[in-house]
Amino acid sequence: PVLIDAGTVRVFFGKRGPGKGIYSFDVDPAAPERIKAGPVGPIITTGSAGSYDDDWVLCPEPVWISPTHVRMYYAAKKKGGFFAKTWSLACADSLDGGATWTKHAGNPLQTATGDGWESGAVGFTSVERDDRGWRMWYLGTDRNRNAVKQIGYATSSDGLEGDRHPHNPVIAVDPANANIVYYGTSANSSNNGGTVWRSLDGGTTWDDVSISQSGGGGLHAATHRFAVSRVPPYTVFTGNDGGIWRSDNAS
Repeated sequence: PVLIDAGTVRVFFGKRGPGKGIYSFDVDPAAPERIKAGPVGPIITTGSAGSYDDDWVLCPEPVWISPTHVRMYYAAKKKGGFFAKTWSLACADSLDGGATWTKHAGNPLQTATGDGWESGAVGFTSVERDDRGWRMWYLGTDRNRNAVKQIGYATSSDGLEGDRHPHNPVIAVDPANANIVYYGTSANSSNNGGTVWRSLDGGTTWDDVSISQSGGGGLHAATHRFAVSRVPPYTVFTGNDGGIWRSDNAS
């Protein structure tokens, strides 16, 4: 949802299928349960046969660059196997406040790679822009691990050409229980905790699991990578500047 003016919130959404795409409708922020205009669209539709987005265009993420320039990021799917590298990330620009749209000539912006955690699909992004540049969090799917989904991070100076974080995925999900989630940080230089966090309720609450239960300090600073076993006892591995560490009671 985007606040257009004091009396209008615009909501963007996608519909699956060729010929469909991104739509929008407006609501009054004082009464968001009632639609005041729309739906309108598709404002961005699927592409021609054989293109990167000839099947589905979904999950819009609008970013206002100026009062008239809007960039819409979206998940694109071409026809083929669901996790056979058919998903990608793309964008379109509007220079008239969202009235008309032009797909970026360099689409897709990101595609699935040979790196296991995003080997099946990428898509479903959240984008932020400020004076530090552009930052993107996006979903990656591992085609070799029962399509487990994790979160990657990328940065860009222009929102088009970007660099994936070398330590992706930045948020790891237990392949046996999607409510168990891990993320790591660069804190802290004292190595006394705060470097690995775990949620048992899908991210609602978090616990610091980098503190030694024996009182011998915490994990080394600068978490780089996670790997979680698919079978009991749900062993989790984490790599950091101090080496590779393991827990046999991750769940």
